[in-house]
Amino acid sequence: MTQAPDVYRSKTWRVRLWIQAGCVLQAVGWVALFGVLGIRGNEGLLTWAAAVGFVVVVPFLALWPAIRLRRDGALVLRGWTQVRLAHVAEIARLSMTEYGLRFEFEDGTTFTSVIFQATHYFKRPRVLELIDALRGDGEKLYDPWDVLKPGGIELYSRPGDDRPGD
Repeated sequence: MTQAPDVYRSKTWRVRLWIQAGCVLQAVGWVALFGVLGIRGNEGLLTWAAAVGFVVVVPFLALWPAIRLRRDGALVLRGWTQVRLAHVAEIARLSMTEYGLRFEFEDGTTFTSVIFQATHYFKRPRVLELIDALRGDGEKLYDPWDVLKPGGIELYSRPGDDRPGD
């Protein structure tokens, strides 16, 4: 496989800023609550588990996930429990699930990212920005609103489609 010229625009997508801010403020609120109430040292395991969950885990779940597209078409997909390196040409299908955007690859593996959710939007779903970026300078071969349908879309649905990187 020969490398295609840099036809992609380098971009990183993360959980929306207002969600990140809400998770961090919630963690600060818990720390302040413990500061006001005081820690006596006889708290139960459930109290400590809740404290760690709200102060450490919840902000991590909002701040860590990311999708990064590089100019050469390489993708870095960072989820809560795994990091996947792939190339745009390896993506066979995209679809929305109840957990986020699912990438299905040609080798049969999948990666679901919480960055994009099938939720309400004001003007245009943010996931369409990702799809436009994944197509690079290529022709759009699909109706971009199809990504919101339960079956999702296929980025390269035509037989003989000249995929970037081939």
